[in-house]
Amino acid sequence: PDATVRRAPTLDPARAEVALHAALRISPFDGRASWLQGRAAQRRGDLETADQRFETAALLRPSHAPLQLEAALWFWEAPDPRYRATGIVCLRRALEQSPEFLDEALDLYWTPDDPVEPWIPALTSPPAAARFAAFLSRTGRWREATDAFERTVPADPRHAAAWDQFAQGLKDAGQWGLEAQVRERRLAVKSDAQAHLLAARAWIRLEAWDDAHRNARIASRIDPGLLDAHLILADALEGRGDALDAVEALTAALRSKPDDAVLKLRRAALFERQKMYIPAIEDYEEVVKAEPANRDGVLGLARSLLGAGRKESARGVIQGWLGEHPLDAEALQIRSGL
Repeated sequence: PDATVRRAPTLDPARAEVALHAALRISPFDGRASWLQGRAAQRRGDLETADQRFETAALLRPSHAPLQLEAALWFWEAPDPRYRATGIVCLRRALEQSPEFLDEALDLYWTPDDPVEPWIPALTSPPAAARFAAFLSRTGRWREATDAFERTVPADPRHAAAWDQFAQGLKDAGQWGLEAQVRERRLAVKSDAQAHLLAARAWIRLEAWDDAHRNARIASRIDPGLLDAHLILADALEGRGDALDAVEALTAALRSKPDDAVLKLRRAALFERQKMYIPAIEDYEEVVKAEPANRDGVLGLARSLLGAGRKESARGVIQGWLGEHPLDAEALQIRSGL
């Protein structure tokens, strides 16, 4: 039977059906052979027989996601309502095993004005439902996306990842307000450090500093070693106008990565924006000592020295930089300020 199944696609439809019929007498539960029989009937124009054989093949191999997808796509536009219902069942089986197959089905059969309702029965898998809702959001139909998601994905900790996926779809669609709301509702489903961090980022995009601060603070308490939590907390605190607390958050981040030049530059820049030039100078000097060619460190050091009234030291730093980079516009501007 295996050899017959491999050879069948190369035969003409009549010979293929005879060979496959013989193979199925030996192995009657061979779903692939039944599928190829359907293909042979399709090739000779007998669509009624093809429908029956494709349905049989789908019944024989319910756990074979690619075959279920093929059957679903075949039956999707069948004139017989019974087979359209079979197509939904096949699509559901495919998506329960491989949610990513939804993209292929949508690519083939979705048009911008399509109603949502026919797709709902196939979305019993929360990952597939989240993928569908995210797709709808990206096409601008975010109200229907929200409704479809809420109808198909329960507020259950086991499905927290589906909530994350839908929130990401809203973000990609530019629906930041809705994204933030979904992130908060996801936290009611399951609270963890990463989820709070994602919610904090969503609120920062909206410049809702208090909500961002609340979530970032919780994330940093749940997982004190989570570097991003301290960085997002610093952003939220600075947005609120709490610069000193933002410095504290960056200092906490530096405790876990004391030699990180990017973190030191960030704290130095925050000191500089607050006109706290002495600690800014200290951070910039540490960066430049470790990385003499770090432009942000060198120019930041020169600006902070100038801000602290140490013009000659600033002149020495900027002249040294311009000796290597004579066309650096920002460096020239700093020198002109001297």
